Amino acid sequence: MPPKEQSNQADQGLDSRTSAASFLAIVSPCSTCKNRRSKQDKDGKPACPRMAHIQRQNDAVQNGTDYTQYAHLTLTGLEYNGFATPQPGVLVNPVYDDGRGSVYIWIARLLDNHGLLDDQGTLTVPPITDPSFLDNSTDYIQCSLLPVVPADTLATYFQKGRFEEGDTVTVTSFKGQHIDAAQCDILIEGMAAKLTLHSFFPVQARPKKDDHPRGA
Repeated sequence: MPPKEQSNQADQGLDSRTSAASFLAIVSPCSTCKNRRSKQDKDGKPACPRMAHIQRQNDAVQNGTDYTQYAHLTLTGLEYNGFATPQPGVLVNPVYDDGRGSVYIWIARLLDNHGLLDDQGTLTVPPITDPSFLDNSTDYIQCSLLPVVPADTLATYFQKGRFEEGDTVTVTSFKGQHIDAAQCDILIEGMAAKLTLHSFFPVQARPKKDDHPRGA
């Protein structure tokens, strides 16, 4: 999907700069993803937004253009990892940005990845919520143009369990609500909260007395 079209979809439900829209997504599987394209290919497979931002940064350097506002979008996620060496094309997710004091989480929305059917109506690419998608279909993944940040404080983020690639999340998207000291928009999609779906709760035998207090 072209960036302009996806950007228009991302604005659906946003009536003003203070309105928000929520949607289901997964944490993008950047470290194992097969989509490493910086632009859409001739067959219509989408580009990887992270690779596209890195390519644009390289172009900006060649042209002498200021790319400072977008620099956080080009981080590989390994810059502040003392146990790893950044390499071209190697990306991890989330991205821990010690320099800016932020955590960026790249996501893929169900809205943009709800599966593909062939001419016979047969499902050829499952939706991202299908467990087989991450193993077999990441070459078709359409990720959001901008990352999100955790909806929790840093302490709560780690206490609840940090985000991992493939996690299901709910995202609250909003426009123009992150402003830096220079009054420029900080380019992020919104904020995300981890979601546990049906059948993934490690519960003990229920019910227990305290589960249903009197009057419940």
